[in-house]
Amino acid sequence: MINIKVVRRSDARDKSLPGLYYGCVKSFSKVNMEQLAERITAHCTVTRSDCLAVLAAMQEQVIYALQQGSRISLGDLGSLRLTCQSGGTATPEEFECTDVKKLHIVFTPSKALREAVKLTNSNIRLNNLFKEGIPTTAPKEEKEEVNP
Repeated sequence: MINIKVVRRSDARDKSLPGLYYGCVKSFSKVNMEQLAERITAHCTVTRSDCLAVLAAMQEQVIYALQQGSRISLGDLGSLRLTCQSGGTATPEEFECTDVKKLHIVFTPSKALREAVKLTNSNIRLNNLFKEGIPTTAPKEEKEEVNP
C-alpha cells in the first residue's frame, strides 16, 4: 500500500494566493540490504550470505563503473548514468575539465518498472493518510541521558 500525505504548498510565483493541498508519497519504512537478501533468499535456493555477498559486490561494481564514466544497465530496474554541470565557454577550445562544477547520477527506470508503478496496475493501492487520521510524522525517540 502506498501512503499519501496531504501537504499545503503556496505558489512560489505569487505568495499572495492561498496555498493548495497536494498529495505526496509518505514512506514509513525502508528496505535495507539485509532485508533484500532475506526476501530474495525466501524465493530461491541462494543462501542469505551468498545473496548479501552478491549485493555488496554489485554495490562496489556500480560505484566503480560510474567512476569510470560507464552507463549501467540494471535489467528490469533501469539504468544509471552520469551527467555534469559546467560553466560555459565561447569556443570548444576554451573549455577545460576544471569548468565542470558538479557530477549528477541519473536513474532512468525501465519500461517494466514504470509499468509496475502505474496507477492502472492492479497491485497499486493508495491510502489517504489524512482521511485515515494516521499521523504522518514518526514519533521522536527519547534520548537516554548518560551520566559520567
